[in-house]
Formats: sequence, C-alpha cells, structure tokens
Amino acid sequence: IRHGESTANEKHVWTGQSDYDLSTKGIAELESIKSRYKYPQAELSFSSPLVRCVHSFRILYEREPDILVPQLMECKLGELEGMPYSDISADPAYISWIMDPERPLPGGESFRQFSSRATSAFVRLIGIAMRRKVSSAVVMVHGDVMRAILHRFASSAIPHRAWNVPNGCVYVCE
Repeated sequence: IRHGESTANEKHVWTGQSDYDLSTKGIAELESIKSRYKYPQAELSFSSPLVRCVHSFRILYEREPDILVPQLMECKLGELEGMPYSDISADPAYISWIMDPERPLPGGESFRQFSSRATSAFVRLIGIAMRRKVSSAVVMVHGDVMRAILHRFASSAIPHRAWNVPNGCVYVCE
C-alpha cells in the first residue's frame, strides 16, 4: 500500500527521506477510500518508519504497524530533497542521476543502490513472514519503493516509472 498524500506531495516537492506528515487532503482521501473499500487484512504488518507511512497505516488499520523497516524508506535524494518538481528537471545532478543509475545523487544514493535496498528488504519481509508461519502480510511504503518491488517481482518488462502507484493504492502480491 502506498501512503496517503503528504504535505510534500501537496507542495509538489521531491520528498525522499525527509519526514513529512500527511496533508489534510491525504488524510481525508484515505478516510474516504477506507469508507468505500476494504484494505487487505493481514496477520503481520510492515511499514517504512517515516511518519507519512506510519500515519497512513494508523488511519487504515487503527493500530500501529508490527514492524518498522528502515530499508523501506524512500530513495535518499540528498541535496535535491525538498526541491520543487519544476526545478529538478533542469538540475545537472538530477540529469546525471537519471542518465547513469550507478551515479549517486550528491548526499544521496544511486538508483541501483535504492532499488537493491528496497527489493532486498522485501525479500527479507517475506522471510520473516515465512519464519513466523503467517499466510498474509501488509506493507506500507512509498511510491518509488512500490515501483522498485513491482518492477523486480511482478514484471521487469514494465519500466520502473511506468508502474501506476497513486497515494493510497494497493497491489496484492501472491
């Protein structure tokens, strides 16, 4: 599940690992979705420790997530965190990062580092669920974390950026 709209999403800034809470609109949207649809129930829950994920989990499940997983945090964007989307496309560091997935952002991580971290964490969560002998788990994460997991485990034929993951969306993996 992707977290609800954050105050950074609302302001159209690149969030990364900066710890923004949900926006008023994001809270209302999650409450609205929850009133119309049933989010997946699970025996075990995991979440990024960033407040926008934990708060979203609390709204949807009315409790705290069972396990906070720092490796599920969004991509570390370094110096570009907090920059408006409109300013990023012309930024030389951003352009270099997009053109070369091995190149880390200044003060951040490379796309490959991020993707490897997120997908390795997902594998670890599956292992935890299996060791605990649970048949279902829910994971509250960020948009690019979801995209990395979906690209790696659902279909690598679909490019990372092509996965549609709006705020509050759910993908069910079996």
